[in-house]
Amino acid sequence: MNRHLGENKRYSLSFWNRIKFKLLFFGITMSILPIAIVGGYNIQITKNTIEESVKEKQLYIVQRAATEVDHLLSIINSKMQLTIDTNGGITNHSQAKQQWEQSLYGFLKQDPEIENAFLLDQQGQVIIGVSRWTSKDRLQQMANSLHDLVLQNTTNKQDWMSSVQFKADGTPSIRMVRTVYSPEDHSYQGHFIVDVNLKGTFQNISAIHSGKNSYIYLIDDKHRLIAHTDFGQVILGKNVIQAPELQKMINHKGRMSEPIQYRSYTGEKVIGAYAPIASADWGVIIEQPIKQAFAPIQFLIQRLLIMMGLVSGIVVLLSVIFGIWFTKPIELMEKAVQKVTKGKLDAKINYQSNDEFGQLAAAFNHMTDELQLKTDHLAREKERLDTIVNGSGAGFALIHDDYSVEWMNERLRQWLADDRQQFSCYSLLRRLSEPCHDCPITKNDPIQFQNEMITTIDYNGKKKTYRHRMYPLEKIKEGDPKYLVVVEDITEKRQLEEMVIQADKLSSLGILASGFAHEVNNPLASISVYAEDLKERLKEESVEELLEKGEIDRYLDIIRNNVDRCKKITGSLLNFSRKSSFITKDIDLIKLIDDSLVLMQYALKKKNIIVSKHFETSLPFIIGDGLQIQQVFINIIQNAIDAMDEGGQLMIGARVQDQWIEVQIQDNGIGMTNEQLQKVFDPFYTTKPAGKGTGLGLYISYQIMKKINGEIVIESEKGKGTKVRVVFPIPMELAN
Repeated sequence: MNRHLGENKRYSLSFWNRIKFKLLFFGITMSILPIAIVGGYNIQITKNTIEESVKEKQLYIVQRAATEVDHLLSIINSKMQLTIDTNGGITNHSQAKQQWEQSLYGFLKQDPEIENAFLLDQQGQVIIGVSRWTSKDRLQQMANSLHDLVLQNTTNKQDWMSSVQFKADGTPSIRMVRTVYSPEDHSYQGHFIVDVNLKGTFQNISAIHSGKNSYIYLIDDKHRLIAHTDFGQVILGKNVIQAPELQKMINHKGRMSEPIQYRSYTGEKVIGAYAPIASADWGVIIEQPIKQAFAPIQFLIQRLLIMMGLVSGIVVLLSVIFGIWFTKPIELMEKAVQKVTKGKLDAKINYQSNDEFGQLAAAFNHMTDELQLKTDHLAREKERLDTIVNGSGAGFALIHDDYSVEWMNERLRQWLADDRQQFSCYSLLRRLSEPCHDCPITKNDPIQFQNEMITTIDYNGKKKTYRHRMYPLEKIKEGDPKYLVVVEDITEKRQLEEMVIQADKLSSLGILASGFAHEVNNPLASISVYAEDLKERLKEESVEELLEKGEIDRYLDIIRNNVDRCKKITGSLLNFSRKSSFITKDIDLIKLIDDSLVLMQYALKKKNIIVSKHFETSLPFIIGDGLQIQQVFINIIQNAIDAMDEGGQLMIGARVQDQWIEVQIQDNGIGMTNEQLQKVFDPFYTTKPAGKGTGLGLYISYQIMKKINGEIVIESEKGKGTKVRVVFPIPMELAN
């Protein structure tokens, strides 16, 4: 249950990790993002365009207003100069005065902005004065006041224009003065003065369409407000030049400035432009609140945002619908996969379609069917394997490379009679507290030690013999056991082998019996002859004489040597026939071969076989059971004797090759065919006549050599003799 809870936690995905969310997020993002980018780009372009349009419009309006005022003043100046040129100089002739008076009335008639016109002589006295609205008395008063004004402002006899004056009703007006010179000698004659009412001109300027909530106003050279779209501002005498940005624009006289944004005297954030009126040293300013100036931009942004919202909403809706439709088969597959991970191999994906998901669902359903079949097959195979493992009579264990045992079968646990849950492999059979000296894991060569024998004592006090093989596992994961140990109880097999070996010894002893009697009779006969001869001589000669001649010592030495010879022969035979357990010890191969030849001496002499020996000096010792290895040599030598005719040759040699000692025993006998050679190690197979062999000699020799990890190699050819190579491993400590 805990495993399933862990799996559920593992396969439980957060919402933002699901494909549905990622698909929706991708669809919405890729739908809205381009719209947002294009919309933002268009808004920015449109905003810049509108801003430029607003600025251009303001520049146009302010320039037009300035042109209107400048044009008015220029026309009046031109008309005044034309009037002067038409009438010539100033004289006191009545006809000339009458002409001037007619010209002045015509001047008033042509220009509605002109309210009064005066002609003054050199002394500043008014010669002629006309008025559009003023009575003669009032006109006379105005003419009298002009005398001092002209004298104060025309010392250099230049044209000039007065500052803006406001009438009682607030109407702005200016007085323009032009100097009159004689056409003949250009001498100074007086002044031509007109009073200009600017109200009409300012009304024309105010009538210019400048945009919603925008306003235009004029300032004079002293930055006073002289005209405004809202005339009440003029009446109130507002200080309109407060913003530092506006003051900076005005200070650049004679140059029209780019519209800028600043805070107006009204407190609003405005965009304004300034244009100078050069002929009067005045300036025209247009201002429009930012909100109204850029209202189209806000309107456009709102429309675009609404449009983007609608489009995004539609896209989101379509993305949700498409995402749900698209991820539905994926969710079905996810649920089916989770069922499979929990062991429900009959899970199916109920989804049919002609697209890739339909094919994937069909493939998944086919896979679960195949997986169910494979699982059932594996279950049956596991059942068979468990039956084989538990019924094979062998013990199995899985070992880690740190010597720890992860698992063992019930048979091995019964052999161990150990209830511990955790223990190491070296305590498995040998009951050691540290790894074995020749442990395959330590040596990293388990194949070399696969046939190692282990003897231990169980809890019942019985001696048991086990053989274990260690197999490295290749297809493993990190943390898995790396070795499989197979343990076999070979106690009965070993006992049977010892019985067979002993029987083979007894069989060999039967063959050696006649030779043993002959070998013993010869020295016994010599002893008898020399003893009889010594007895006869003692009758004829004195003991002192024989002692003096050394005859007694000579006879006794001969008798003793023959006794030693009999003792050696009987000792070798008794030693060979002795039944013993497999005991390993250091063995001198040369001595062991010589002892074997002693036992076979009679058989060799009987056929006059010549034995030649070729041993390398300083052969290292080997480890094994000397009696069993001697039995190997005797079996091989006996086979060689049986295969040779009288006068044959037997060659025995020994040499060291790499980590091995090779003993070669070669005869010049009848040899064997390939068919016979293939069966020489089979039990009870023999090429000898009936009654001369059991067919167990080479089989037992092969088993003995296998115990010590050695080998026997036989090379033979019919009619050309046989060569047997007996190979012994050199112990590691001796090889180094």
